Amino acid sequence: MNNIKKNFMYLVLIPLLLMISNTLTITEATGQQQQILAVTNARIYPVTSPVIPSGVVLVQDGKIRAVGADVSIPSGARVIDARGKYVIPGIVETHSHMGLKLLWEP
Repeated sequence: MNNIKKNFMYLVLIPLLLMISNTLTITEATGQQQQILAVTNARIYPVTSPVIPSGVVLVQDGKIRAVGADVSIPSGARVIDARGKYVIPGIVETHSHMGLKLLWEP
């Protein structure tokens, strides 16, 4: 039961990224200054490449701009430390089961 709760919390970060992305898009439409978001220290499961044990997801202008272990973070970016969390950038459908098997493996 504890692992289920733990893994559920990891998956909460995905909708969080989507909400932040939507907020950035709304900000763009209203003409306010854009915010750059960097999610750091996360275990990242990219759709098209191998797992990154500790990496960065950079979101700018409401879109994912960079994913990797050596992504430079622009000055003034809002940084979220996701140490110990999982991030699957690019998944839009929040009920998707894609990739969940990987998350349950030790």
